[in-house]
Amino acid sequence: MTSKEALQRFDRDCQLRGLKPKTIANYKAAVQRFLVTRCIANIPKDLSVGDVEEYILFLHQQDLSKATVATYLRPVRIFLRFLESKKILDADLGIGASVKLPRSPIRKVDILTTSQLQLLFADVDPSDVLSVRNALILALMLDSGLRRNEVITLQLTHLNLGAKTIKVLGKGDKERIVPIGNFTLQLLKLYLRMTDQSHLRKTHDEKKYLLLGRRGKPITENAIKLMINKKSSQLGVKFSAHKLRHNFATNYCLDEYQRNGNMDIYKLQAIMGHEDLITTMRYMHLAQEIYAASSSISHLDYIKIEL
Repeated sequence: MTSKEALQRFDRDCQLRGLKPKTIANYKAAVQRFLVTRCIANIPKDLSVGDVEEYILFLHQQDLSKATVATYLRPVRIFLRFLESKKILDADLGIGASVKLPRSPIRKVDILTTSQLQLLFADVDPSDVLSVRNALILALMLDSGLRRNEVITLQLTHLNLGAKTIKVLGKGDKERIVPIGNFTLQLLKLYLRMTDQSHLRKTHDEKKYLLLGRRGKPITENAIKLMINKKSSQLGVKFSAHKLRHNFATNYCLDEYQRNGNMDIYKLQAIMGHEDLITTMRYMHLAQEIYAASSSISHLDYIKIEL
């Protein structure tokens, strides 16, 4: 079988599993990069454990981060295991198992200070629909922990303003209900009123999706990314969409502990849309570290050692 034919079968299998077009495209690009780099024209004839190992070494030599190397390798491993499941590759050869993903170092998330958070919303112009929209996007990430893609797919029918909740379509098309606070609710009502008054909602998509671009079309992920990069540069505050989501989760734990003396990790897991509780627990651990560092008493100060 040629590598092109194998990639076509892999593409079809991904579609049958219901993967999103963007995910499939990323998988195929990563696999194609591997096949071209190692000059693999026919499978299994031209494919061996040595090819996988040489490709891994090649990636490490490109001055890439461990996380990026893992991003390149993960689709290759999925592809090889697919070939093994279809008996195109002999699983006993261990080619799929030879794809070893590097472990990325666990870095602490920088939490924005109160003054930095206030700065993000200090220049909101309540008479400018785009200014209000941008503030609403930031608030949804900081107040409800939404991912960038979850923000752009929000629909008007997902809003429950009376209950102060929003239905979110998360990863794997899984729905969840998240709460919103009074400040976000205020921005949301203002934005809806302004878009209705400006007659931006004319087409089906414009009436369907919550957030619109300058010309009234549904906003894109790239538009949000550019907006955040511009605002980060203007304010001198380093942040990204993912960092805002991290801030929500960590501050949620801190606020829960200050109010109740404990952290409801299961409630946070539901709000964040995490399948694995371990992913959510990292925020609890970080919040515990922050709280301990801010409230601890120096024993040397306690025993009153003086110079």
